[in-house]
Amino acid sequence: MIYYDHIPRTLAGNVFIAASERGLCAVSVGKKTAVAFRKELSRMFPGEKFEGDPARLARYRKELEEYLRGTRKRFTVPIDLTAVHGSFRRKVLEKLYALPFGRVVTYGELAARSGSPGAARAVGTAMSTNPLAIVVPCHRVVASSGGIGGYSAGLALKRKLLVHEGVPPTRAGLIEAGRGFSR
Repeated sequence: MIYYDHIPRTLAGNVFIAASERGLCAVSVGKKTAVAFRKELSRMFPGEKFEGDPARLARYRKELEEYLRGTRKRFTVPIDLTAVHGSFRRKVLEKLYALPFGRVVTYGELAARSGSPGAARAVGTAMSTNPLAIVVPCHRVVASSGGIGGYSAGLALKRKLLVHEGVPPTRAGLIEAGRGFSR
């Protein structure tokens, strides 16, 4: 069973969340509707049943709301990467989950930290299929040139999330925030 809820009118627009018994398994941002989110969940978890259950998702919702209000910098809820196919993609997302608030990493550095130097494009693919937007912070992955890179929910939202974390989405700001992972 996958449970879901909706957080309306946030910094990131409508936010839809879902959790399994193992943890948070989907966070979708942008202009999606509840119907579109349910279709997305059906593709991610074929054969599963879905139920709207705000009470079951209260702890996940609370942490996301705190982050979006600027009072939380680190997520502590368990995550479930069952919907992520491929060991490399899973490893990339696990590494990215540890990236601190207000820091950025390049696609290439994340590839190297995931055990595959030179696989920056594959990291980009992992980012585009990340089922846990914001919580697994693909908005913190930028181009090695100092450019902002891409974002499946749109570059305007990526810029907004970076600014929210105190990272100016300029070349100089991204390079300064590029201290990445703790050493």
